[in-house]
Amino acid sequence: MYCDISDVQKRIQHITFSPTSRPSDTDITDFCEVISEEMDGKMQAVGIVLPVTDPSKLKILKKIAIDGVAAQVYRSVEMESDIAEVYQDLYEKAMKQIMERPAIISQSNTAQTGVSYFKDTSERHFKREEKDW
Repeated sequence: MYCDISDVQKRIQHITFSPTSRPSDTDITDFCEVISEEMDGKMQAVGIVLPVTDPSKLKILKKIAIDGVAAQVYRSVEMESDIAEVYQDLYEKAMKQIMERPAIISQSNTAQTGVSYFKDTSERHFKREEKDW
């Protein structure tokens, strides 16, 4: 999972999650699993190799997952649909960016294009009018 109940609690501080709250702590854990699985499915669809292990990329995915879970939490709380829409929009926009540019999360610079962005160009030569430069 990209986030857990403690991550969500940090984002949504005015709602306390417990076994008897609505949503309950079990619901939050379920939301985290569902959002993480959805994210994995979308990333696999564009060729991102899972699991993602790079700590900086996991940090990005955690923030996105928290937004997705927050949308579900607010959707389950009466009178909070406007806030739910804001978080859902943040989640969907972030996932759309990943879908359009998988290199944001891909494990290496060569994962999507087969070309390294850091090639050594010191040995390149070119010719102009039969002269080697």
